[in-house]
Amino acid sequence: MIETNPENHRKERGVVYVATGEGCRQEAIRSAKSVKRHNPSIAIAIFTEVPAVDPVFDFTFLIEKPEFSAIDKVKNLWRTPFHKTIYIDADTIITGDLLPLFDLLERVDFAGAHETARGYWYRELQNQIPDTFCELFTGMMVFKATPAVIGLLKDWHGAYLETSKWLSRHGTDKWMLTNEQPAMRHLLYHRPDVKLWVLPTEYNAVRHYGTYLWGKAIVVHGRGNIEAVAERMNRNPNLERAFFQGMGVIADFNRVSFKQVLETVFRVNACALLNVRDRVKKMVKRGVSGWRK
Repeated sequence: MIETNPENHRKERGVVYVATGEGCRQEAIRSAKSVKRHNPSIAIAIFTEVPAVDPVFDFTFLIEKPEFSAIDKVKNLWRTPFHKTIYIDADTIITGDLLPLFDLLERVDFAGAHETARGYWYRELQNQIPDTFCELFTGMMVFKATPAVIGLLKDWHGAYLETSKWLSRHGTDKWMLTNEQPAMRHLLYHRPDVKLWVLPTEYNAVRHYGTYLWGKAIVVHGRGNIEAVAERMNRNPNLERAFFQGMGVIADFNRVSFKQVLETVFRVNACALLNVRDRVKKMVKRGVSGWRK
């Protein structure tokens, strides 16, 4: 179903994707199908630049002037067609029940998981915000369409334009230049009228950078063979464990089999050796001497 002005006729609850570009849309289709597999009663909406996407989406909303980056999310998320919204990035797989996220919105207005980088890399540029109020990962958020939250989302793009003035100091790739999370951190810190909560990592289990888990990873986040990553993360859901890209799951050696201990030792050592190999190649290529480069 294609609709216009969704904010004027909001339904009770649902999942929202913002996906522009064919590659991102295909990821969103895969993710949405995993939502329906475990949550068949939840409605799903997508904001995109084409009118026809896939039957898995109950609602499609057009983005007239897409930027083909995270900024499409920044500009359009306030238009959510739901009173209670779960926003999920396209590069995700859902492995279980999402309904507890809606239950959480009976107590709070807005929730998201910690950003693994926390936002400390630009602390001197937002020095009025303490480290204890770290950045949230805006690729997985839940919120209610209260006036305060919708106002915050409408202000997101303007806040991004301010932070974008210094993002290039930290990198010039597309991801850095369209990084909207510092702007969201700024807005959340200065909006005490928005009741905020932080989700556990099981609701945003990131394949890169390392993720601590104790329980089933419900939302697994990352590109590539993400289904296989989700399966590995959840082989022992009742164990306290961590997942590291390349090394896989690492759990307390006293709580896993001897075979699993050997497999972990092999993976960690193989990952370390590959890293050494890659560093040596770079040193040779650059003609660098010394091991600290």
